[in-house]
Amino acid sequence: MKILFYDLETTGLHPETASIIQLAGIMTEFTEDNEVKPLGGFNYTMKPRVGREVDSSALDINGYTMEELATFQDDREVFEKFMKFLNKHIDQFNKVDKAILAGYNNTHFDTDFLRQWFVDNNSTYFGSYFWSNSIDVMPEASRYFVHYRPALLNFKLGTVAKAMGIETDKSSLHDGLYDIKLTLLMFKKLLSEPYIKPFDPEEAERMYMQMLKDKKNTPFKKKSEGKIIKWS
Repeated sequence: MKILFYDLETTGLHPETASIIQLAGIMTEFTEDNEVKPLGGFNYTMKPRVGREVDSSALDINGYTMEELATFQDDREVFEKFMKFLNKHIDQFNKVDKAILAGYNNTHFDTDFLRQWFVDNNSTYFGSYFWSNSIDVMPEASRYFVHYRPALLNFKLGTVAKAMGIETDKSSLHDGLYDIKLTLLMFKKLLSEPYIKPFDPEEAERMYMQMLKDKKNTPFKKKSEGKIIKWS
């Protein structure tokens, strides 16, 4: 079974009014032995679609600037590259040769944007490449950390990855490719760990204190006023 681990960055919250500006992914094969074998990957950046909204609050999160957006490839050009990648790994005319979409906290947001991207590019073949169900690593991690949730200050990707012992770089979070690599590492670790992490009060205390320390050492980042413009 193929699983496409993917992540995207956008200019806003709504697929019909905002645009994807980064799409990154790793196509994998999930074997009967529960091994995850990478088959290939991609990392695309693209300009917003003309007429779509660009919210400065969204750029605060993903770290892109208006000047950088202007240097990216056209949306249609990237879509054609993405389709070429999919056709390399999936036979769209074979009804049982599809990929399951996977990510972190992506059940609605990312999938809705990806579906809309197909619509925007006049493609009706979304269902030819992807199964209707998806894998969200966030609830899988929720199950694993059920006894440790009070020790976690939040359940964001970087926080949970670090709690799993996965080295994280805060400055790279919210970059699509980095986020998906973290998600894939988390998925692999969850496959190899107990269904629910056994509770250790001393470990929970250490985890909580470390997170408080990390929060204290995180510099305050001033947010913009949330100005929205139309991309032209």
